[in-house]
Amino acid sequence: MESTWVLAESKIDVKRTWEMRNALMERKFASSIVLVGDLKTKILLDKSHKKTLTVLLNTYDHTSKINNVITPDSIMSHCGWYVDKPYKAAHEEKCDRCTEVMQTHKEIRSEAQQRIQHEVNTLNNQNAQAEVNNVTFTKERGEDFVRVQPPKAKNDSKATRGRPRKYSLTEKQNALHLVQQTGSITKTCEITGISRRAISKWKNEYLINKEGISGYRYSLEEKQLAEELLHENLGNVTLTCYMTGIDSNTINRWLLKGHIQPYEGEDAYVKLNRGKEYDSKEKQKAIEMYHEIGSIHEVSKATGIPDPTLHGWIRPEVKYERLSIEELNDKYEYHMNQADLIDRIKTEKEAKYSKSLEKISQLEAFLKTTIDDGMEQLAKLKKEIE
Repeated sequence: MESTWVLAESKIDVKRTWEMRNALMERKFASSIVLVGDLKTKILLDKSHKKTLTVLLNTYDHTSKINNVITPDSIMSHCGWYVDKPYKAAHEEKCDRCTEVMQTHKEIRSEAQQRIQHEVNTLNNQNAQAEVNNVTFTKERGEDFVRVQPPKAKNDSKATRGRPRKYSLTEKQNALHLVQQTGSITKTCEITGISRRAISKWKNEYLINKEGISGYRYSLEEKQLAEELLHENLGNVTLTCYMTGIDSNTINRWLLKGHIQPYEGEDAYVKLNRGKEYDSKEKQKAIEMYHEIGSIHEVSKATGIPDPTLHGWIRPEVKYERLSIEELNDKYEYHMNQADLIDRIKTEKEAKYSKSLEKISQLEAFLKTTIDDGMEQLAKLKKEIE
């Protein structure tokens, strides 16, 4: 199959141009769509789809040029559309989605830049205090400070040079979360300082259901891949979801049903990120103290154990003070009186219902007798007339 570039230009306005672009995106026969102007769009497609494209362009009032179309130098914008590099700045100024993304994460970028500035200033101060020989001064793009790197050790072996940095699970999770928020790997790299290659690998290498099909049924191999990544991530479900694109509810359901096995190592993410563990003696001591004092807050102050932890240990039925015999008798009499009242009301209603039924029966008998007498008198009168 042979592909070719087509230049489409609207005859009317920008609104009609976007209607054509969205319709072209929905039909999915174009290999690439690049915005080169407010009214112009370059489309890469197979030559067999020329007639289909012509019909679409005529429908949306566009002209087309096929011969001698220059291949655009495209780059992805914040809104997800590919644009020609000379047109990128003009597009981002007019595009509401690009403006929204840049404005939303302006504070995040500012905070990251301040953190980097603080770290580098700290490093500069440390090197200024020490005796620095053969140091390397570097200045990153857009930075108004000098980054000082200490000299490498003399016994630095060639085996350690060029080795990629190992990132923690928290760094991976934060980076992939930021990719979801910004929709841009480039912006995420600028904010986090992590290489584009590393983020692209985390995001795309293990992604399942790339087409986004709803109701997607996962195969056994895909479940096994999710289990391997879950163990590699030390049981971190959130990071595994970011890398595979699987919903967290789905992974938790697989774990509950035994379709995949949880990570049980001592370095598990859940164990490392939860609070202090208390032994059975501390737990029993706190419960006994609660029975004596009767206040969870006072027990927390005495033992240093948080209130939510104590609430989880103490069952709801023992959180109330024990009642005396007199109080129990009063409660018993109250409930018995309520039961007698309910029985009395029920009996009265049944009696009223029985009386009503009796009156209805009497009325029916009266009406029947009256009608029979009236029919007999009418028959006698008819005979006399005849």
